[in-house]
Amino acid sequence: AHSSGWAGQLILALTLLLAFPGGAHAQFAVSRDWLPQAVRLHLRSWHDRGGFDNLNVGAALRWNSGLTVGGFHNSIGRPSWYGGIVRPLFESRALQLELMVGAITGYSDSSPVDVVAVPSLGWHLSPRNTLQVVFVPRFVIPANAVHVMFEGRLGASPPGNQLAPH
Repeated sequence: AHSSGWAGQLILALTLLLAFPGGAHAQFAVSRDWLPQAVRLHLRSWHDRGGFDNLNVGAALRWNSGLTVGGFHNSIGRPSWYGGIVRPLFESRALQLELMVGAITGYSDSSPVDVVAVPSLGWHLSPRNTLQVVFVPRFVIPANAVHVMFEGRLGASPPGNQLAPH
């Protein structure tokens, strides 16, 4: 039997966390500040040039502080790992505009880590779920890309949670 690999197993585990968010948080006897508040599932990209892989599955965790860490199968067929800070620029009941600044691996042959800064536009599907469209300018690869991911909040949100729609 063919194994789906680490990405498939990670996506399955994070999907189960999304399905049972209260139970997932109840299993941990630590402060809520230490637990991730959202799971992001990377899905697909579209590039303005040919020759790139558009199926970019992966997952990430996001904390209320904006810290986000994750990994995905990148556009040149390699695993990429990233970490950074997401800051909201605008948020309404239906939409959010954010900027993530951080570092990413898996793209360069000359440098193990590249700097990344990408804006994203999110549509709140519900108070707990957002569809994100990330705009990736031609910086790390020689193509502009639009990437789609889904974000689901975990557990109950404390008052003033920046991940909750306003």
